[in-house]
Amino acid sequence: MRTEGEIKSRIQDLILEEAARRTKRLSERLPHLCVHNYRHPLDARKRLDGDPNANYNRISDNSLPVVQTIGLCMLGADGDPAAWAGNICDEPLDAKRCPYFTANKTRTEAMAEFETQLQDSSWVAESMPELYALLWVLGSMGAPRLRWWQRLLLWVKGSRLEPAAPAFDPTKLLPSGS
Repeated sequence: MRTEGEIKSRIQDLILEEAARRTKRLSERLPHLCVHNYRHPLDARKRLDGDPNANYNRISDNSLPVVQTIGLCMLGADGDPAAWAGNICDEPLDAKRCPYFTANKTRTEAMAEFETQLQDSSWVAESMPELYALLWVLGSMGAPRLRWWQRLLLWVKGSRLEPAAPAFDPTKLLPSGS
C-alpha cells in the first residue's frame, strides 16, 4: 500500500513529464507548428459534372492511411496573389530550412492551456488515465499546479527553438580535385 505522500509525488511526476513533453514539442521545427502553415485539403473528386477533374489528386486504395492535406506556406499570401511564392511546406525538413519559421504557440500559452486542461476532470480521464486514477484514489477533483521550481526547470530546459538545418551543399558530395 502506498502512502499519500508517495501518491502525491507520483502525481507531480506525471504532470511534470507531460509538461516537459509539451515544452520539448514546442521547440521542434515542424510545419504544422508554424503560424504561416496552412493545411489545404486535396481534391478527391475524380469527375466534375461528368468530365475528368484536372485538379484531381490521386488517393491510394492501399490499406495504409493517406494524408488528405498538403501544407502550404501562406507567408505573403494576404497581398498580391501573383507575388505569393506558393511554397509547399509539408515535411519537417521544409520547416527546418525555413528562415521565416515562427512558432504558433508560445511556451506561456502552452503551459496556460495545459493547466486549464488539468482542471477539467473529463480531459484528465481521457488524456492522462494514470493521473486520473491517482487523483481518484486521493478523492481530489482537479490536478495540482506545477510548482514554481518545476516551471523554472521547464523554462530553462526548453528555452531554445531547435536550430535551422544548415543549407545543403552538394559540392561536399563531389570527390576532391587533388
